[in-house]
Amino acid sequence: MGMAKRKEKYEEAEDRDNFYYARDGEVVVRKRERSRVWQATYKVDNKWVRISTKERDLDNAIAVACEQYDKARFLRDANVEVVSKRFKSVADASLKKLQELIDIGLGKVIHKDYVRAVNNSMVDCLRHVSF
Repeated sequence: MGMAKRKEKYEEAEDRDNFYYARDGEVVVRKRERSRVWQATYKVDNKWVRISTKERDLDNAIAVACEQYDKARFLRDANVEVVSKRFKSVADASLKKLQELIDIGLGKVIHKDYVRAVNNSMVDCLRHVSF
């Protein structure tokens, strides 16, 4: 009975086990071999995004995946860069936005200090640290 419900909402991949498509194929939900939780993959601005849904139930996993996909598209449409959680990615996106404000004359004096501080200390320190 649960399978019929899934087939109405989601499309099961014909040649793969534990592989489902949602949103007309825009969102892929799958389970890795040694994992109990579902993973999701979707594309935003020609960049693949992979997330863990942290869900064991397929219906909940697909709901989470679609919600994350919608959030990413909303951020893109609002001209907010969809970035990774890594510090360098966030710092680079912030620097870009601050520099845009400075370049068009809307930046505050403190914005130049922020740019200098991030460039001189935080990002440079991360380049010299090996993980």
